Amino acid sequence: KEKTEIKNYLKNKKIKFKETISGSIVQIVKQGSGKQIKSGDSILLRYTASTFSGIKYQSNIDSLANCFIRKPLALKVGNNKLILKAVEDAFILMRPGCIAKVYTPSLLAYGANGVGSSIKPYEKLVWHIEVLPEKKLE
Repeated sequence: KEKTEIKNYLKNKKIKFKETISGSIVQIVKQGSGKQIKSGDSILLRYTASTFSGIKYQSNIDSLANCFIRKPLALKVGNNKLILKAVEDAFILMRPGCIAKVYTPSLLAYGANGVGSSIKPYEKLVWHIEVLPEKKLE
């Protein structure tokens, strides 16, 4: 049901999107260039995570959101423990330099548990992601 709500929201705004294998919905805001990201690749990203209603709960670029780091996040794609699997699955739809929004239904995020006071049970999430260009990966 949540996936349908997200898709309808995007369709009503005439926003193109793709769906990941795990069920997250990805809006490519700006195409990247270079090689398609694949499992095993190392990437750097900037991100802000918020609830579907717009409450920011974590970011490495926005000082108003909680975060344990204030620099680009380095990840190795595939079986990563630093980011939700449903978000990580979106990386294979991207190239370095890509800017995207990843809409995550609650059951692919924190489900009935929620997290702290920021993420309520069954809260849909939105990740604003920028995969840094390859020249910044060096």
